[in-house]
Formats: sequence, structure tokens, C-alpha cells
Amino acid sequence: MPGRTRNLRLRLKRMVTPKNGSALVTLGDAAHYISELPEARRKEPQWVHAVAVLDRAATTGDENDIVLATHAVAAALARE
Repeated sequence: MPGRTRNLRLRLKRMVTPKNGSALVTLGDAAHYISELPEARRKEPQWVHAVAVLDRAATTGDENDIVLATHAVAAALARE
């Protein structure tokens, strides 16, 4: 929805740790990690999906959306 703010301080449902980085605890941590990926990798389907569900979770604050975002980030990292 236009004009809705995003709350990137919301916590992921579990800590997710990339192989080559610090633990991701919040939606903001995950968003920052993804933003630091090379552009070509950010365009890979798993990362595009992760960004979309992170954005939705940050916008709605809904527990189910946060669960989906956590799973999407963890799944994308597992493909690394």
C-alpha cells in the first residue's frame, strides 16, 4: 500500500547465519545482507523472492509474513 512504512526492526523467526557473514536477526539485517550481494546474484530467483517477502513482512508486520520471510532468506542462503 502506498504510504505504509516498513518496520525493518522486526525480528526474523530464527537467527539465520550466512556462511560468510554475521548472523541475520532482523528483517533489516536480511535486507542489508541482500543489498550487499553482487547485482547478478540479487537478480537470481531465490533472492528476488526473498526481497519480495521481506518487503511484505516489513510492511504488514504479520507473523505469517515474517515466518515466510525467514524461510525465504534461509532457503536462498542454503542454495549458496
